[in-house]
Amino acid sequence: MNECKLLLKEKTCLFMNLFAGLKHVYGSYNIKTGKTYQVKAPVDFNVIAKHLWGYHSYGVYPLMGKHTNFIAIDIDTNDLTLVSQFYAVMNQYYIPLYIERSKSKGYHLWIFFDQLVSAHKARLVVYHVINTIGCGAIEVFPKRDGLDDNVSYGNFINAPLFYPFTKVQRTVFINPENGYQPFEDQWQVLSHIQKISEIKLGCLIEKLGLNSHSKFKFSTGSKISSHGYYTLPPCKQKMLEYGVTQYQRLACYRIAISLKCAGMPFDKAVYTLKSWALKNRPSNNKRIITEKEIIAQTQSAYKGKYRNIGCECPSVVPFCDNTCQIKNSFKHDMGDNIMNKPKKRVRCGAISASIWTDQKTINGKEIEYHSISISKTYKDGDEWKHTNNFDTKDLCKIAIVAIEAYKLIEVSTSDLPLSSKE
Repeated sequence: MNECKLLLKEKTCLFMNLFAGLKHVYGSYNIKTGKTYQVKAPVDFNVIAKHLWGYHSYGVYPLMGKHTNFIAIDIDTNDLTLVSQFYAVMNQYYIPLYIERSKSKGYHLWIFFDQLVSAHKARLVVYHVINTIGCGAIEVFPKRDGLDDNVSYGNFINAPLFYPFTKVQRTVFINPENGYQPFEDQWQVLSHIQKISEIKLGCLIEKLGLNSHSKFKFSTGSKISSHGYYTLPPCKQKMLEYGVTQYQRLACYRIAISLKCAGMPFDKAVYTLKSWALKNRPSNNKRIITEKEIIAQTQSAYKGKYRNIGCECPSVVPFCDNTCQIKNSFKHDMGDNIMNKPKKRVRCGAISASIWTDQKTINGKEIEYHSISISKTYKDGDEWKHTNNFDTKDLCKIAIVAIEAYKLIEVSTSDLPLSSKE
C-alpha cells in the first residue's frame, strides 16, 4: 500500500471530521489508572492533535440532539467470531464497516455517515444485526436515540489512534480481508472512508421491514455455521453440501466471495473448496475442478471488491431458495435495487435505460460486463412508480435510450455480450 502523505494539519482536520460529536465537551481517561472523566471544553484542533500525539486522549460524544455522524459497536471480547459475523452481515447489506482493535480488549466497529443522520435509524439497523447474529452482549454508541432535558451529553466512546497504544498496535484499524492484521497505513484508510447516506439507511430499514416499534429478542448463543463463521446464504450452503454438476469454476468463484464476506481467511476458504470439489459430479463426462483452478478462483474472489451473492448467476440459480432473506431484500431489478446504483442512466421523457456492471471470472481473470435495465416512470396519485410494461408510443423512446446506452458502454474484445434484464 502506498503511504498516505498527509501533513499534521491535514490529518487532524480529517480526524475531526470523521469523529465529530458534541463540540463543547469530550471524554478522556488516565492512561495509568484507566479512570475515565469528562472535560467541559471546546473540541478544537489542539484537543485532536494532543490525542494523535499521545498527550491527552479524546473521547467523542456522538449524540447531537437526535442525530449522529457515525455509529459504533463495542465488542468487549478478543474473540473475532462476533466481529466476523458483523462484517458478514454488513457486507450483505452493502454497509461499509471499519474495524478498530480497541486499547485493551475487544474491538470497535465503525459506520460513518455522509451527514448527520437520525440516531434512531442508525441504532435500529445495528440492533437488527445484533438480533440477526443472536448476541446481545454488545454496546452501541450512541446508546440512546437522542438528548433531552434529562440527558445533556449521553455517553462518549474513545476515539482511535491514540499514540501510546498505536505503538503496540492497539486503537488501530485492522483489515478483515488480511487476517485482521493492522493496515500498514492508517491514514490511507481514514482518507478513503466510505460513508453512507440517510436515504440509503432509510431504504435499508424499509427493505428489512423495521420501524420504531420493532422488537428485538437477544440470546446468548450465536448463529454460527459449521465452519465457525457467520452462516452463508442458503444457496451457498446447498452448493457446499451437495456439490455442483456444471459451471464449476464460476460456482467456486461465487462460493469464495461468500466465504470472504463471511470473514473466512483465504487458506481456510481454499481448504473448504477443495473438500467441496470432491462432491461435484460434472455433467457430460467433464473433469472435476483442479486444486490449481480452485486457488485461482479463490484468489480472484479475495482480491476483488465484488460482494454480491449472485442471485442471477447460472451456477447459483439451481440452488436458489425463495425463503432467502437476502434474495427477497435485495433483488436485482430496477425497482428493487436500492443498494447498487447503476453505473450510468440515460433518459428520454419517462423512459430510462440504466447501465449496470457486474463481474465474471474467465480463465482466472475478472472481467467486467454490462447489462441494461429499461423502465418507465409514472405517477400513481402522489407516488412515483416504475414499470417494465410499455405502450406502443414508448417504442421510439426505448430505441433512443437503448442506442445511447450502447454508445456509453466501452466495447472491447474482452467484453462479454450485452444482456438485457427485461
